[in-house]
Amino acid sequence: MPNTTADAPRTAQSEAGRSETAQAAAPGTDAISAVWFLHAEDGKPLGRAYMPDGAPQPVAGMPAPDAVGGEWRGAEIAAVRELAPTCAMRRFRVTLRARG
Repeated sequence: MPNTTADAPRTAQSEAGRSETAQAAAPGTDAISAVWFLHAEDGKPLGRAYMPDGAPQPVAGMPAPDAVGGEWRGAEIAAVRELAPTCAMRRFRVTLRARG
């Protein structure tokens, strides 16, 4: 059976090391302000796109941004419904219409 008293300082030390690593990596990353839950017109889920701060809100009729990726990059946004936010992040259900 492990000695929990002896393990406690190691655990605290390793957690502190992890947070220092995360803080060091944070300045080079973009903050995420919204998540788009992507769906095809037939209702099939296509995944998610995490949108950085400053990205435009989804609007029906506009082309999907590069963050959407894959074969749906450049597809037209057919419909948008804003969902309840979580942790100060806006969430949208975005329906995509295939190109051409």
